[in-house]
Amino acid sequence: MCASPLSLCPDTVPKMLRTPPAPPSPSHPIRTLRALRRSRSTRLPPTWPSPYHNKCSEPLSTCAYANPPQPVKGVFVCQGHLCEGTYVVTGRMARKADEYYRQVFRARREAVMLGVPTKEKDENAHRERRVKRPTMGDRRFGSVHVPQRSFFKFSEMAWDEDGDDDKTRKAQEHLEDQIEQKLYPEKKVRQRWI
Repeated sequence: MCASPLSLCPDTVPKMLRTPPAPPSPSHPIRTLRALRRSRSTRLPPTWPSPYHNKCSEPLSTCAYANPPQPVKGVFVCQGHLCEGTYVVTGRMARKADEYYRQVFRARREAVMLGVPTKEKDENAHRERRVKRPTMGDRRFGSVHVPQRSFFKFSEMAWDEDGDDDKTRKAQEHLEDQIEQKLYPEKKVRQRWI
């Protein structure tokens, strides 16, 4: 309480007339955090797909993979090639990503309803056009190499064995061992496994 009613004491001065507090210094942690938040978009390369794509904790020189927007908050592992970084998605970022996906799907649906050819269909059609058609020889023989039989006499020709005989032999041995184990338990026959 002030001594005299006419004197200006801090309790009676309206908040608007009070002197504002001094601004925080440039090295104040709140100011640096705000600067970091503001500069996030400027740190990303110009080829970044959208501001909703996530950058992992690794520096841009190591990993420049644009992780897709995540509509769920949490810590996610970077999907970049040989990258072990992580990225954090806050609740606010998740809501923005969800809205981004809704906008993208809405735009695609409208484009399909209007009959506008989408970019993906054009790319796929372009890829199909570039596929080289097989020649007659490729169609007849496929990718299997046909050996030249004229180099060998019929008796010297090397025949490829499938190895089926070996599989059946092993299966037979396995069955024989099982039968011997049941018939002669005193022999303690050890099974040969397939």
